[in-house]
Amino acid sequence: MPSLEQEISRGHEAERILRSPLWSEAWGAYEEKLMAAWRASGVKDSDQRETLWLAFQVCQKIKNHIESVMVTGKMASKQVEELNK
Repeated sequence: MPSLEQEISRGHEAERILRSPLWSEAWGAYEEKLMAAWRASGVKDSDQRETLWLAFQVCQKIKNHIESVMVTGKMASKQVEELNK
């Protein structure tokens, strides 16, 4: 189990990633491509739509995980502050 210091460090790294202009650009572009392909898929192409939707869901899970690491780091930081009082 990671120490509080490790959680804080991981949280800072996660926040750095999420606030990175490159991350935002890449995330937005990929998300838009997935959704555009999903919207442009044919009525009878349910397999393609399903694949694109699953890809979008996987991307959301990755983003959610990074956000969770960031929040955990902030909580660890608050714990350390409380312990140092």
